[in-house]
Amino acid sequence: MLLKGMRVEITAPSRLHLGLLTDGNNQRPWQGIGLAIKEPRTILFAETIEASGLRIAGNFENELELVVRKFYSDLNVSVGVNLEFIEYPPRHVGLGSGTQIILSAATAISILAEIRMSIEEIAARTNRGKYSWIGIEAFRNGGFIISLGQRKNSYLQPIMRLNFPEDWLIILSIPDKRRGLSGLLEDDILSKIKYSEETVKNIHSCVMSKVLPGIIEHNIELFGKGVESVQRLVGSEFESIQGGIFNPDSAELAELMLDAGLYGVGQSSWGPTIYGFTDKPDDARSFLRLVKDLMPNLEVYITTAENKGARVIFSQSNSSVFS
Repeated sequence: MLLKGMRVEITAPSRLHLGLLTDGNNQRPWQGIGLAIKEPRTILFAETIEASGLRIAGNFENELELVVRKFYSDLNVSVGVNLEFIEYPPRHVGLGSGTQIILSAATAISILAEIRMSIEEIAARTNRGKYSWIGIEAFRNGGFIISLGQRKNSYLQPIMRLNFPEDWLIILSIPDKRRGLSGLLEDDILSKIKYSEETVKNIHSCVMSKVLPGIIEHNIELFGKGVESVQRLVGSEFESIQGGIFNPDSAELAELMLDAGLYGVGQSSWGPTIYGFTDKPDDARSFLRLVKDLMPNLEVYITTAENKGARVIFSQSNSSVFS
């Protein structure tokens, strides 16, 4: 029996991509590390309606709308659904907003149509996770995520995750300038990237000796040194493409964060979002005051890790999306 008049709210985290550990030519291509964060977030309201078909309210990008409409159409259901996006992160700035928007919409549609689907099936049907499953796992379970790379003849990517210290503050700085790469241009560039064997070895050494122990031992300085080393190693492989270790629109911000004493300063995906970590609220506030004076058009968030993934709230119940 379809849930007539049922209303669902989905709140999904953003994700930071902290670095690709391997390229597409490796035995395990597109390994990577990332982190789910509480802000900025995606909030979607969805409800069944008397009319048939899918309605999408609000300012919604055509590229994403086509994916959502195809997902709904392919389900071949009679229930009408209205989607309304209350908020979502800026697009193409390194926060994985496209994946969170599409997974939120597809999850809401499948719930209201009473069709049980795993997150893997939803991702496959909506063409998510082509390179990295960090955004998919951020939606499902949150936390610090290690994507172990693509397996031969398999769409799925195995992952590992850790709870991330929620008392560490995460500062995001997003310049109002050039956006990161996506789509066919991203496909073309990534197809040409080939890490040296030494780079791969050094990246994995940093993850195993600094990044992971820093999280497990609650040592922000060790974690930060590891992330910064990974960022420099990965950035050097992309330097000729993006014009530097960091996106040129973000390089100054990275230096400001380092000068302010933040740990683990880096660029999420193609940028231009720059992030840094601190366990001292005063340092976060001091940086915020500094950049607001220097760059008044800069968008800044002070947030924390999200260790529980996306949430679904029904009109009569409250539960996790994938428990």
